[in-house]
Amino acid sequence: MIRAALIWFGVGLAAAMAEAGLADPLSVAFSPDLSLLAALAAALTLAPAPGLVLVCVLGLCSDLLSGALLGQHALARIIEFAALRAIADKFDLRRPLAKMALAWLMVHADAMLQACISWLFFGDFALAWRSLPGWALRAAITALFAPAAASMASFLVERLSEGDSVRKMSLDTKRPVI
Repeated sequence: MIRAALIWFGVGLAAAMAEAGLADPLSVAFSPDLSLLAALAAALTLAPAPGLVLVCVLGLCSDLLSGALLGQHALARIIEFAALRAIADKFDLRRPLAKMALAWLMVHADAMLQACISWLFFGDFALAWRSLPGWALRAAITALFAPAAASMASFLVERLSEGDSVRKMSLDTKRPVI
């Protein structure tokens, strides 16, 4: 599980770097929220402890790459991870439409969390009403990529978890083993 978390950290870091690189040439509305997709995929596939550490580190990397307040994205990702784990425990999220709806909802929740955190520290609510259509478009684009991100994460975890299993050894002694 640790190897899968480390590999998924590399994928998430690459996603955060790609998102930071896409922020200049493209409008924010036309690019998917790749770090949120990585957090969503980690919440759906990894165990709670490595997943929580992973989303916290990915949030800090997003903070460093985006120039936001240090810990702003990390705090939002931790809250989102906890919400995603609670939702994943209660609902069946194996269908692509469920993952798309969850990603769409989480992009809007992330926008509200970022605005609330900036209001808490800076005193201004950073989400304007005129930016809501852009967030809706970004949520739709992110939702389109959610099933692919989740299937890639489950593939990585299954592929890399095979070596983490305990090797079973049989003793051929006809005597009882203590």
